[in-house]
Amino acid sequence: MSDQRNKPASPLGILAAVSFLKKNYEILILDQRLFKSDKKFYIQLHKLLQLKPLFVGLSVYTGGMIAFALAISKYIKENSTSPVVWGGVHPSLLPRQTLENPYIDYVIQGEGELTLPEFSDSLANHGQDMPPIQGVWAKKNGHISYGGDRELIDMQRIPPVPYELVNFGDYLQYYNGKTYIYYQASRGCPRHCLYCYNHTFNRGKFRAQPVEKIISELQDLRKHHVFDGIFFVDDNIFALGKEYVLNLGRGMKTIGLSWAVQGSDIVALKEYTEDDFMFLESCGLTRLTVGVESASKKIRSMIGKRGTPQDIEQVMAKLRQTNILIWCSYVIGFPGETIDDLRESIALLFRLQRINKNVRNSPFYMYIPFPGTPLYERYKHVFPGPQTLEEWANVGWERERTNSFVDYLKDTHFFQSLFLTSLLDDKKVTDFSDNKFLIFLADCYRPIACWRLKHLFFKFNIELLIFKTFFPDIFL
Repeated sequence: MSDQRNKPASPLGILAAVSFLKKNYEILILDQRLFKSDKKFYIQLHKLLQLKPLFVGLSVYTGGMIAFALAISKYIKENSTSPVVWGGVHPSLLPRQTLENPYIDYVIQGEGELTLPEFSDSLANHGQDMPPIQGVWAKKNGHISYGGDRELIDMQRIPPVPYELVNFGDYLQYYNGKTYIYYQASRGCPRHCLYCYNHTFNRGKFRAQPVEKIISELQDLRKHHVFDGIFFVDDNIFALGKEYVLNLGRGMKTIGLSWAVQGSDIVALKEYTEDDFMFLESCGLTRLTVGVESASKKIRSMIGKRGTPQDIEQVMAKLRQTNILIWCSYVIGFPGETIDDLRESIALLFRLQRINKNVRNSPFYMYIPFPGTPLYERYKHVFPGPQTLEEWANVGWERERTNSFVDYLKDTHFFQSLFLTSLLDDKKVTDFSDNKFLIFLADCYRPIACWRLKHLFFKFNIELLIFKTFFPDIFL
């Protein structure tokens, strides 16, 4: 529930990275999340290593995933001579620190579509004596080198997502009685929020695929697979402009697919009218996500978040005439934040629910200080950050020990209670689950969750103990 998913997210990063590479190389993708036990996963990994792959690549983001990736990398080094290559957001933000780990040989920084084919050809022809390659960090005899930045790819050149490389059904998401598959129409964001990874990873640039290309690819995908809708995982698709989004809606209506949107900011949404939202709903739009983050004027100014709580309320009112579900995300733990700032966000959360019955809120996620972002650079004297990969594995949006900026969040019981009550204060379970018993339990607990959240009263919280018993992996 906290991940808004009932199956693993599609491995879009890996699929995109190998989209050109698959023309000349056989690609085998092994997803640890699909195995019921580590033992079964490692049995399959061992079989694949016996094929002597040119290299083994892992896509990694910050947090607990790093621990799993390190264990896999260690196993590969102990049971194979194939080089270990890391890519994804975290290695791209900290390539040198990543390569300092003895189990990792190369880092692909940023986008992989153009880098991986050149890297693979060079590795096949030269081994570890390969010349420098743009976008590649290499380690040889303990010496770390970098081939320099590679230009970002022209979005019109991106091939269709090669879903044929995975079992499509493993990644179908259930939402409100329909099945959705992930797709990315754009990369980056035009805003400059000071905490966002886009400053470094996408170099502050915003690029999109043409609408005609997207619709053509999705139409072709539907010829080969059965699904009801598309979940656009873009960071800020509505900021592409009204003409682009309305044309996208027309295209989605033409091919008969529902669609949901992960990323949108309030400044972009302000440009749309009630009629625009009603039109988009008629074109199949079922859900959108708004990055609220905080209701505090002080915090919003500090993190560079444009728009005001009043703007957010006005947009929710515009959407009131539709049945579009609006998911509002919240983040806590920014430097200098106080419990009064938190109370402002909680008050806004409940106001939005009253304005629009289709509003849902994320749990209160913990701010992660991403290296390379302006906010991290400003406060790194307070939070220098983990110095090893092993330490970064303990960082996460659901962990109170992620940062040391806010005193009130160092209380483990308080943070976990806040997370639980904001998780269960609305109808998220109904929206994302088909388990009737789970829905019944969530409905029964909702009034208690709302009361606790409004008053920040977390004493005698026996339900937290029950939750941790049945969902032990949520709080590690």
